[in-house]
Amino acid sequence: KNAIKWYTRAAEQGLYDSQAVLSRLYFDGDEVQQDYNEAFKWTKLAAEQGFESHEYRLAMMYEQGKGVPQDFKKAIKWYTRAAEYGHTEAEFAIGSMYARGAGVTQDAEKAVKWYKLAAEKGHYLSQTFLSRMYLFGDGVPQDYNEAFKWTKLSAEQGNESDQYQLAVMYARGNGVARDYKKAVEWFTMSAEQGYAPSRYNLGVLYENGTGVIENKKTAAKWYKLAAKQGDSLAQFNLASMYYEGIGVLQDYKEAFRLYQLAARDENEKAHAMLSIMYAQGEGVLQDYVRSHMWANIASMNGSEIGAELRDKVANEMTSSQIEKAQDLARACVAKEYKGC
Repeated sequence: KNAIKWYTRAAEQGLYDSQAVLSRLYFDGDEVQQDYNEAFKWTKLAAEQGFESHEYRLAMMYEQGKGVPQDFKKAIKWYTRAAEYGHTEAEFAIGSMYARGAGVTQDAEKAVKWYKLAAEKGHYLSQTFLSRMYLFGDGVPQDYNEAFKWTKLSAEQGNESDQYQLAVMYARGNGVARDYKKAVEWFTMSAEQGYAPSRYNLGVLYENGTGVIENKKTAAKWYKLAAKQGDSLAQFNLASMYYEGIGVLQDYKEAFRLYQLAARDENEKAHAMLSIMYAQGEGVLQDYVRSHMWANIASMNGSEIGAELRDKVANEMTSSQIEKAQDLARACVAKEYKGC
């Protein structure tokens, strides 16, 4: 408390260091109760003395509406002042605001300009955003070589989403010679950090022996990890492995459970498999009504097999059962495939 008292006295006399300390303490709630209003007061005073770190913090508070009503135009003003001193985070923030059109007219070309300034200093998020803009031709001509360059720089900093994107570029040969072994290498780095899409893709590569020695058990391992994270493609592929007994012991009940999870993501193949399993009583009690329901849903989502299954199972049903199945299908779709 005595320290706060002395910092306050010094800050009131215009001492920047004390204003900076009070700004941080009140913003973080360190040694004092967190108070964004007080933090804003001291941050503004420090910023007005021309210190870029507090110009940046002031801009951030305006952008986020902390201690002051949200004001994008004032945020841009203070970010720009900080950026004039080469403040990297401010350069990134300005790029993001031009990309979103927050406080300024949306302008992808200006976003690229600001992202590049920060990216060249090693700012990984700027490298990420810049790589995507080159990849999709947003604000710049599409350029896979530039996209690869910035993606690789971010990936080398440990960014799991860019490690994934880099692996995809190696697998597709975008901006670099196609190299499945490199794809496996980068998917693995990303997957080990817990990135579900990388875990799914590793499963596919191990299952098919692409860029790596085929290993169904290892494929199942990666599918399981991705499936637990809710990746519907992994859930479907793992379900199929349990259904066929490939890489895992055959287990119809587990296959049925996983197909149900995958079915929630409008996966018409999962819908068709649920229809088959209900019709044949695999992993679940035989139920033609439910089989018809899932086949009907699969057909609705574009599955020709679903239409064939629906018409085939209908031959085993009464008209009232078919009507019930149709009602269930409508209800299931309305519930977005949950609890069906």
